[in-house]
Amino acid sequence: MLVPILLAALAESVVSFSGGFFVLFRESVARWVAHRMLAFAIGALIGVSFFDIIPEAIEAIGQERTFAYLVAGIVLFFAAEKLLRWYHHHEGHEGETRPFATLILLGDAIHNFIDGVALAVSFLVSMPLGVATTAAVLLHEVPQEVADFGVLIRGGYSRSRALWYNFLISLTTLLGAIVGYGFGRALASFLPYVLAVIGGSFLYLAMSDLIPETHEETGVKHLGIQIALMIAGVALVAFI
Repeated sequence: MLVPILLAALAESVVSFSGGFFVLFRESVARWVAHRMLAFAIGALIGVSFFDIIPEAIEAIGQERTFAYLVAGIVLFFAAEKLLRWYHHHEGHEGETRPFATLILLGDAIHNFIDGVALAVSFLVSMPLGVATTAAVLLHEVPQEVADFGVLIRGGYSRSRALWYNFLISLTTLLGAIVGYGFGRALASFLPYVLAVIGGSFLYLAMSDLIPETHEETGVKHLGIQIALMIAGVALVAFI
């Protein structure tokens, strides 16, 4: 099972790095693609949570424990995001973008590491769940990396340095996958609990971080496209 885990983590690392690389040469196109993928990624994250992760966890540990750990995952990631924002507010200075860019790097590293753990845990539970989780993770990686890379450039990093840091950060997915695999093999009985927390983190990411970004595009036409893409994202992971 280690091979598919590493392949999935490597795929995310490549996609993560490619997002920044794409911005260097075709920023306008990259941002257009990222906006189109945003709603699709939201649907995929919500779909994999409700159709794959939550049912697997309920089957293993029951409904009450699953929802308790699901809520714990939401609260945990809410608190982590708040702490990062608090640190930026107190350590940075008004009008100074470099500290925020550095904070983006730290947040990206943590996020990619957690993605790696999520991939490993999902594959250890079942191959179909691992494939569905991989699809959801890959889809939300592109819009996130395009946005984050732009912040690094505006934060004062040169293009070459931003690309280099982006490459290093992308490798934390592999580290997370290895740690998740080792944890899952050693403490298999805890996998359903971790799975429920991952479900909570995916729901938080979709609803707190990604959905607000879709509001940048207004109008009935954009609304229709976004709803269609969300449904397509849900359908993709539901039928894997």
